[in-house]
Amino acid sequence: MRRVATGKQAVTRDATTAVRVERIVTSAWARAVLSHPAFCGLSRAHLGRLIEELATFWTTRCESVLRERRGDERKRAAGAGPHHHLVFTDRVLVTLAVLRLRLPHAVLAELYGVSRPTVTRAVHESRPLLAARGCAVPDRPGPRLRTLADVFAYADAEGGRFQVQ
Repeated sequence: MRRVATGKQAVTRDATTAVRVERIVTSAWARAVLSHPAFCGLSRAHLGRLIEELATFWTTRCESVLRERRGDERKRAAGAGPHHHLVFTDRVLVTLAVLRLRLPHAVLAELYGVSRPTVTRAVHESRPLLAARGCAVPDRPGPRLRTLADVFAYADAEGGRFQVQ
């Protein structure tokens, strides 16, 4: 089996010359897609301020949980230990997309290249922060996007142009 990089896609050729194209999706690409106002419902400037505001509460809550688990103050420098698969910004974007468009967690997991339980955990941890901040989902029923193809179709209809590179 031979793997050949062609532009932004990787093409794998096996002995039978069948070609399989693997999409390479990065979290930066997924972040660019979900930060579009069609998906999160906020302008990018407002979204940036919201994430900045919520980050303080997120950090404080994480430190509080860790302090309670340890029963004492931190023994190592901040940043030691395992890291989240989704950074805080992505957690907020995923949660906003779920609240606004009712996207299935499996679609968002595919978009970010993580497991579905990772997305579910991120939504359950971020949703209370958004609720405490006063973010609410309008009462209007929105579209139910069930697949990644539905996401792209919705983006095209809303005037956004996204493509897997």
